[in-house]
Amino acid sequence: MPQATRPLQEKWDHDNQMDAKAITHLKNAGFEMKSGIIRAPAGYTPTEDDYSAIDYLCQEWDYGWEGLPEKGPMPLIPQVSRPFNPAYRATWDAMTPRERQWSFIADMLIVGAVLLILYWAAS
Repeated sequence: MPQATRPLQEKWDHDNQMDAKAITHLKNAGFEMKSGIIRAPAGYTPTEDDYSAIDYLCQEWDYGWEGLPEKGPMPLIPQVSRPFNPAYRATWDAMTPRERQWSFIADMLIVGAVLLILYWAAS
């Protein structure tokens, strides 16, 4: 399981409240969370604390962040939590929506192949 940085864990009181403080903060700001995907309300400009809570939930709890609704139609696949990792963000931002889609499909095919090999090895 991924793990958020210690400063993010401390800010969102990870040791005592797990994900409750970050979720409460986002819900009070009007964010919607369904099936582990965080969505901002239309017309809302997230604050620094909002982005911090989103970053914490994506890194620590594998939530996904769909982005802001006013930036265009919903993508075919949700933006996954990995772009919040600075090591991946620059690459992800440079990709076109089509490249992101193919990257996601390739990742799923690789995961499927690995699971199939593990299944065959266990049989």
